[in-house]
Amino acid sequence: MTVNFTSCYQTFQAGIDADDPRISSYVYAAPVARAGRSFITYTGCQELCGSGPERYDFQLTSDQILTWILPIIAVISQAPFESNKAGRNVLVLFRWLGSPLMSLYHVLWSIRTLGLCALMTDMSVDIDTPESTSDVQDTDTVDAHRINLLKDQFHDMRDSLFILGIMNQYTIRHVAVVGPARSRNGTQSGLIALLRIALFAQDLDLRPHCECPHHARNVQQARRALAAELRQARKKAVIPVLASTFWFSVALGLTLYDSFNEGFSLGLFLVWTPIFVLASMVDRNPTDSDKDISDLNELVGSVVRSLVDDTIFSNFSCIIKEKYHPENMVMTEKSIDDMLCNVRQLCHQLLAADVNLEHPRRCGGKHRRQDRTNNQQIAITSSAPIFHSFAGQGRVRWHTGIAHAICSDVEYTHAGRLPSDNGRYKPGRRNWLEDSGSAWA
Repeated sequence: MTVNFTSCYQTFQAGIDADDPRISSYVYAAPVARAGRSFITYTGCQELCGSGPERYDFQLTSDQILTWILPIIAVISQAPFESNKAGRNVLVLFRWLGSPLMSLYHVLWSIRTLGLCALMTDMSVDIDTPESTSDVQDTDTVDAHRINLLKDQFHDMRDSLFILGIMNQYTIRHVAVVGPARSRNGTQSGLIALLRIALFAQDLDLRPHCECPHHARNVQQARRALAAELRQARKKAVIPVLASTFWFSVALGLTLYDSFNEGFSLGLFLVWTPIFVLASMVDRNPTDSDKDISDLNELVGSVVRSLVDDTIFSNFSCIIKEKYHPENMVMTEKSIDDMLCNVRQLCHQLLAADVNLEHPRRCGGKHRRQDRTNNQQIAITSSAPIFHSFAGQGRVRWHTGIAHAICSDVEYTHAGRLPSDNGRYKPGRRNWLEDSGSAWA
């Protein structure tokens, strides 16, 4: 049985105005401030109005569905879900709807970190540095070799910081290191140093692991191939998302102008969804997070396998000391040796934790990566168990990533303006790739 509270209220008010004794007995007479004679008791409401619900009419219900429900569902469907992971998508949807502020915070933090990587890339060269020799007006005094070398250095740094931005969205496995680096700080510093070698080392040769003739000779070549593949694996379809978000904003504006009712409160409750979707578009959004994890682990795994080789490690250590200038930096030769030994010990622990690293895959057709820079196929190495799962867009609570720690470390050890009193660089120096040897070291 349905009731009509509007007509019931009119009947109740008419009985009050006519001093109907039956209606007057239903007036709520408890000592409530400013209650008046328009309050009805529960018993009187049941007797006068009935005990059933008052249902919305179809016109009002359809207006709410067309104005709010369907546009909100359309916007939420554009959120950064993962393919073929229904269970994880349901859990992350509950997280987004249940904690929208924290989810948006994680996305904005990732955008801030990506902005820091982009700023460091932009400031690595002078603002007026020509992109090629054709951009120079005075061709007689131009140093073509220096311009091309600086261009390659800039592109390599851009690839390294781009890969770092991708790494920032993945969780890192817990690595238990025994021996001198058993403390948590020692393990963390060794892991950060290992990732810095994988991202910025230029003179680290990769140990051959199969008969593939196109195997990457050094880590720099492997990074170029990985960066090219990661760029192609980003989600596109930006225009449809922008269009749907625009029409949602139009509907919101019309509703704001039209009325203020319970449907409007529903819209304000979920009005954060377009902001979240637009922010996630700016954030790194992979099409296949599992493949990106595999590719990142393969890059780190190549470095791990190479650093445990005595000859490669010895050559790499000597090159680092030659390029690094302790008189202008914050690290001494002893601290460099300690850092490299700590990293090598961590590499041995990673190899011991995953026996599959000692038995690398062969370079089959599906295990080859195409290097878009020189049309060369780069062989894939076995992966070290460093990166664990995708945590971008607020999927993991309190996940901040590894990029900020590495960028801050690089910025305060080389990419700053001038050494301060405490021997650390202040941020903001431009053209910090001028001394490319020390910068990459």
